[in-house]
Amino acid sequence: MLDTPSKLRVLVVGAGYVAQHLIAHLKDDFEVAYSHRRNKAPFAIPNVKSVYLDLSDDDSIATTLHETLPDVVVNCAAISSPAKCEPDETSAMSANCPLNFLEALHACVPDALLIHFSTDLVLPDDQKPCADGGVGVKSASRCVDATPVPTNAYGKSKLAFEKALVEGWDRCVVFRMSNVAGPLAPYDQSGKFAQWVCGQLRDKGTVELWRDEVRSFVAMRQVRDGVKAAIQKYGVKHEPADDHEARALEAAALSPSETARFHHRARALRPAVFLHLNLGGPAPLSRVQFGRAVASAASLDADLVRGALRPAGTAPKVVALDSSSFVEALGVPLVPLDLALREAFSSATT
Repeated sequence: MLDTPSKLRVLVVGAGYVAQHLIAHLKDDFEVAYSHRRNKAPFAIPNVKSVYLDLSDDDSIATTLHETLPDVVVNCAAISSPAKCEPDETSAMSANCPLNFLEALHACVPDALLIHFSTDLVLPDDQKPCADGGVGVKSASRCVDATPVPTNAYGKSKLAFEKALVEGWDRCVVFRMSNVAGPLAPYDQSGKFAQWVCGQLRDKGTVELWRDEVRSFVAMRQVRDGVKAAIQKYGVKHEPADDHEARALEAAALSPSETARFHHRARALRPAVFLHLNLGGPAPLSRVQFGRAVASAASLDADLVRGALRPAGTAPKVVALDSSSFVEALGVPLVPLDLALREAFSSATT
């Protein structure tokens, strides 16, 4: 009788909006665990393990990695609000560039595939004035080889971790993701910008959005399918080669010689992969254009979404992503925004 191969172990770091959608999408095909920072797990999911993880605590990191022994780590944890990062760059850098977490991965699971969510805001503004005083897209796209020039603390912190990964991890897929749109989170029913716009329209009758900020809004469906495709293509099941290696995995720390031996074996058995992939939708939109698309999808009056320019002295943000490499590398198509928004507002409870 043939043995049934065990599933890849996937650790989703974080329990927010994107993490919840990933857990729901991955749990039937992989052995999934997710991390949180609460006294009690925020939600119970059948056949999914929850673990406490404090990325500022080395002992907490070691405990989590030894409990889960992941073949794949999907890092969704971040202070993802630029407004929260700007007044406290130190905290933003600590949360979004967790070098101690990378060191722990080296010690515990050096052959794991790391899937990391970065941001399109590591890229510079790409803008020129338009006749109407707004901003147009100067080039049709931003490619993955564009020179990163972040203009805020959030982008700087994300770029710092990208650089650390380039220098110190040889099995990694980095997604530079734009603003995401999709249904409510499956476990805590939280939403994103699309749900906020809809709520403003229903509660206040109107909403004012910037027309000089342009992003490549991406469907949550595209994000989750991309992550799953990356796991299926690049994830490798780790099976300890001998009792000594099994004991090393369970240890709280490895000696320098064991670490070197571990790294040598990992690199020999696990082919290196390092991809920077833009993760955006098919077409760039200003925030006001996006808001009007939300209104239409939610059967509301799009004219209630009013456009405005950012205050004087505030740099507009125009980052239009070329995600063709994402399609080529993973075989996942770009999802039109209208489909993403129809899915987001298919439920009357949204």
